[in-house]
Amino acid sequence: MIVLGALDAWFFRNWNVNPDGVSYFDLARAVAAHGPAAALNGYWSPLYPVALGVLLKVVRPSQLWMYPLVRALSFAIFVATTVAFDRLVRVACRQSPAYQGARPWARAATMIALWDAYALFVLKGVGLFLATPDMGVAFFVFWVSGSLLKLAAAHRRGRWWAWFGVVLAVGYWWKAILFPVGGLALLITFAIAWRRRDPVRGPVWAATTFGVLALCLIVPVSRLAGRPTFSETGRLNQLWYVNWAPYSWSLCVGPDARLPLARVKTVRTDSVLATRPRTCALPDRWPEATFPMWYDPSWWYRDTKAYVDVGEQWRAVRVNVSSLRDDLHDTAPLFAAGMLLVAIAALATWSSMGNAWPLALLSAGATAFYLLVYVEFRHVAAFFSIAVITGLFALLADRGRWRVALLAAVAAAGVADLARSATRIAVTEIAIMRHEIRGDPRPEQLTLRVARELAAKGLLPGDRLATVGTLWNTDWAQRGGFRVRAYVPEYTVDILHTLDDLRDPCRLSAWTDALARDRIDAVVLSMPKGERAPSAFEPLDDTGYYLLRIGRVERPVDCPGT
Repeated sequence: MIVLGALDAWFFRNWNVNPDGVSYFDLARAVAAHGPAAALNGYWSPLYPVALGVLLKVVRPSQLWMYPLVRALSFAIFVATTVAFDRLVRVACRQSPAYQGARPWARAATMIALWDAYALFVLKGVGLFLATPDMGVAFFVFWVSGSLLKLAAAHRRGRWWAWFGVVLAVGYWWKAILFPVGGLALLITFAIAWRRRDPVRGPVWAATTFGVLALCLIVPVSRLAGRPTFSETGRLNQLWYVNWAPYSWSLCVGPDARLPLARVKTVRTDSVLATRPRTCALPDRWPEATFPMWYDPSWWYRDTKAYVDVGEQWRAVRVNVSSLRDDLHDTAPLFAAGMLLVAIAALATWSSMGNAWPLALLSAGATAFYLLVYVEFRHVAAFFSIAVITGLFALLADRGRWRVALLAAVAAAGVADLARSATRIAVTEIAIMRHEIRGDPRPEQLTLRVARELAAKGLLPGDRLATVGTLWNTDWAQRGGFRVRAYVPEYTVDILHTLDDLRDPCRLSAWTDALARDRIDAVVLSMPKGERAPSAFEPLDDTGYYLLRIGRVERPVDCPGT
């Protein structure tokens, strides 16, 4: 698994990091410049950008090695996650009499199926190509799951409980979803104590440790958000995906337009700089942000009220279930079908789960948290993996022949899915890397070329830019150290209408005057293939991006108001 992870990390070393990654990297640069307090954010959790910020402070990478450094951190986290999963598997095997007494081929089939789940769900489902803390979430989930299995098997002493609370709190600092998951894990410890009639001093000690350390983050985040909260992430996703609140990329509206606010009351909108084409300014409250829209979206929704509606909540659940089903079909169709049968068999014989029942509750509860609001497969990959452990060991404990055959079939299905996807990808990665070693390097990432072209045109780090057609991908601006401070909304304004406005000399002149008043230095344009760029924009080589320098557009004498 570590070798496959190393292949992915190297292959994707210089790829773009997506909008989440751009924000995390901006936070990391702020940490490197101003210290850990700069990672405090209403939306993004602090510990991942702090870890990346320490690396930036020590390594000080060049433009070329910015994103490879992110992949190096991701790979280190992946190695730790693999070790944590291996620890969990070993604990589960030691505590399962059925596994210990099974025939060698049944034990081998179990182990193959377990590592199939890890490869398909974690290595490929979470992956190392994004710059997010989700791989670290898997580490905490596996570590806590192993600890719960140990606790279910034997009583633990006071020091163990303190460390358990510390791990849960650090997980919350890593990503906000691990706050409710940590609370669920603590409830499971109380349930274990109640089943064994143990004293509750241990769980209370763990809960106290967790609560004290969590409050050290909850208090400043609540002050930042203006309300008691452990994070604004869940509330914002509730607003966007359940309550139908307008997304942050649709908040550039003209003076006569109305937002579909429904029952959410109010949302801040961006300041309109021009109406033809419609252009808005982004706030300057985060000077280190490449693109403020992603840096802390909670600022736009500070006064917005989320609410619970049963009908809307049920619609969100159905959408999320459908999304996960499609992702599983794409990632591991045979293995997922086999594990569905295993889950049905395990639920039919709940008693056969033995001490693995805490894993079943943790997996089901955490997945339910996501299904109620919004979910991507990478969010629940770790919880699916521990559900696989629960189901397989429950299946192994039942010695019916059809169940033994199902165990073998699941292992074979996992191998088949790996051969179809992961192995094929690995072979492709190796082939491409062989060409690189032989002196035939891959073309540079497009965003790196754009950043270099902009620098060659005279733009400097810190220059303020406006964007047209590049709302989602601003990696090029981050690579070049530019600051996007105005934009034309591409999801609510037709790009073809925008291009028509920019081809009109009078409208172009008035537009650039408005941008100049907002201290914008230049405009970067990306547009659909086959379209003709406005004549005032100069191409950035053959990248498909174009540049317009503010102040170099002359106003025609026959324009109104000249």
